[in-house]
Amino acid sequence: MNCQEFEQRVWAEPNCEEPGFVQHRQDCSDCGPMALEIQAFDREIGSGLAIDCPDDLAARIRARHAIQYDNERQARGGSSLTEMTQRMQDRLFGRGPAWIGAYAAFATVLLVVGVLRGGLSGSGADVMALEQLAAEHYAEERFATKVSMEVPRTDLVAMFAEFGARLDGEIMGVTFANGCVMEKGIKGVHLVLDTPRGKVTVMVIPHRAVDSDTTMQVENQPGRLTPYNNGTLALIGPDGKSMDMAEERMRNAVTWL
Repeated sequence: MNCQEFEQRVWAEPNCEEPGFVQHRQDCSDCGPMALEIQAFDREIGSGLAIDCPDDLAARIRARHAIQYDNERQARGGSSLTEMTQRMQDRLFGRGPAWIGAYAAFATVLLVVGVLRGGLSGSGADVMALEQLAAEHYAEERFATKVSMEVPRTDLVAMFAEFGARLDGEIMGVTFANGCVMEKGIKGVHLVLDTPRGKVTVMVIPHRAVDSDTTMQVENQPGRLTPYNNGTLALIGPDGKSMDMAEERMRNAVTWL
């Protein structure tokens, strides 16, 4: 394992115990200390999550408050939630090495959720609109379009297998991949694909379906939701042609079982 491969793996799995990973961590004077820092930060995040919350807390917060909070702040001349999140991340973590970007973004999301939680009211669990689910997931992991990481095929195979899909072909141009919780503990896949027309964010939302293509706008970028077996494929990119390219790659490479 070389330094580039080690950095990509430690960013995704700080406590990896694979022999090649452990050996490089012990032998490399640059990667060893970096791994210790990432592991320490990972523990801090883990301890921050060790709280008792209702299973549907995140959905209730986002469904009931995110849009209202955003609109009210902008009406008062304040910053939007998206802008506030970015500013908090910059102040707390700066613009450091790429490996810390994911953890910084995640930590600031936790802080913003804490702010919103103070205003939580009502007890009903609302189902978030798919457009909102895709838009908020994109905003929370905006860093994904800025990184470029080599994703092992074995990782992609495992991500799709979690919800009954098989990776038969190659998905070309993957620069980011993560098996993300989309809603209520249900995992999907979040990819970024590089196309000749720019990067396209692709989300597989396996548990909720749309009847037909639905267009949307996410942070001044076009997007669409399209039927994908029993679920939905969400695409956000520079234009329609770039999203067409990404969708074609997904449909050609993935088989639903």
